[in-house]
Amino acid sequence: MQLFDAPLFATSLSQLAPGTTAVIDAATPGYPVSSLAQIPPGDYYVPALLNVYTEFHRADGHTMWAHMDQWEGQDLARSPGNLISEVKRIHLDPAIGGNFKLD
Repeated sequence: MQLFDAPLFATSLSQLAPGTTAVIDAATPGYPVSSLAQIPPGDYYVPALLNVYTEFHRADGHTMWAHMDQWEGQDLARSPGNLISEVKRIHLDPAIGGNFKLD
């Protein structure tokens, strides 16, 4: 796996209350691999990012959710309202499992 192919895993959240935990696990879809179980065992540096979407009501009656640029140039780490955690070093081994908390 090359650096520019760093895996990304995401889940949709709606109305996440303060103190509520969001979970990324082996069932969470990812790219370029489809599951955390496909990540080779090893040490990884992992951040968490919460990207706030805006609800748009289209003229054709459809509703869609998308990130609205707020003059930050779609830089998700700088976008107002988005949250990004400190990067944390974790040891990932699908054979062992484990839980990790990113604040």
